[in-house]
Amino acid sequence: PGRRDYVWTVDTIPVANAVMKDMWGSSPTDIWICGDADDRRQSLWHYDGTNFTPYNEYILSATSFCGFSQNNIWMATSTGWIWHYDGIRWKKDTTLTLNGYNDVIIQELCGIAPNNIYATGMAISLDSSEGVIARFNGSYWAFVDVPKTNGNFTMIEYDELLKTYLIRGINFDNTGTSERLFTLKNNILNEIYAGAKGLYLGKIVNKVYIFGD
Repeated sequence: PGRRDYVWTVDTIPVANAVMKDMWGSSPTDIWICGDADDRRQSLWHYDGTNFTPYNEYILSATSFCGFSQNNIWMATSTGWIWHYDGIRWKKDTTLTLNGYNDVIIQELCGIAPNNIYATGMAISLDSSEGVIARFNGSYWAFVDVPKTNGNFTMIEYDELLKTYLIRGINFDNTGTSERLFTLKNNILNEIYAGAKGLYLGKIVNKVYIFGD
């Protein structure tokens, strides 16, 4: 919103062989960016309005942020770890595990309140996978009881006009309908699309847009 004469400039984080995956900020002088780097101490960076500084904590494969203020930020990883920042330091809060699987990969976080945050992704073992959704209720993280799928819930956004979450999934059943779209409301998951067309979710202001290739 506002004027349309913005000027974009390029900034570079001084780290080799890094893939940054998400960014979140409470103000122009308080921005976090996370991802993965050969040196795990450079997987998380903070921008103070002038410089990027590594947090210098060993963090493996960070994937997504969900924040509400400069002292209440959540960060997920592809190793099932969920970290929390209280304005002073990042601390490992939870490790998500699911019986029968070796790892839980968290793809994305999304929440509308500090006591209503979702994490989406999949649990994997050597020969199987299962899409998973976890929820933070203000006290603890727990898996949401959803229908078992051989897939991965890769993206989640909240549409404020519809008052519902939209989730993009990938199915591994080789049925020709690998792309899936779901709604999640009151912890009830409903599939509304299954097809081959690639789907992506993006949010502008308070509305989620679905686009594909």
